[in-house]
Amino acid sequence: MTSIDRTAYPKFKQFPDPKELAELYTPTPTEIKFVKSKTKNHEGLLRLMVLFKSFQRLGYFPHPEQIPIAVIKHLRSCLKLQDSVKAIPSERQRHTYKNIIREYLGVKQYDKTGQRLIATIVADAAK
Repeated sequence: MTSIDRTAYPKFKQFPDPKELAELYTPTPTEIKFVKSKTKNHEGLLRLMVLFKSFQRLGYFPHPEQIPIAVIKHLRSCLKLQDSVKAIPSERQRHTYKNIIREYLGVKQYDKTGQRLIATIVADAAK
């Protein structure tokens, strides 16, 4: 059976192993530079990076409570931040960070235009 992280709807492993953390969640120097350019403090740095790496891995923005503590700890360590730096952004911050990430990655949000396009394609295919 295919594992959940290889399906159309991937989810985090509850307890990712060190190899997975290193391969999937270690930010590159370019990613760190990007995130630092968009934030003003350590908490913003961690919060944006957690959302960024989560989106890269899953293809969607998970609710912050769904992100495994191991991923947050790994990113905190990579960024050389103290344990006291919080990783959960406010709703307003999440909205801002989502837009920053979408713009950086060139991803457009699914909206009414996308719905109409999909409906047209499906209708044409059904004929």
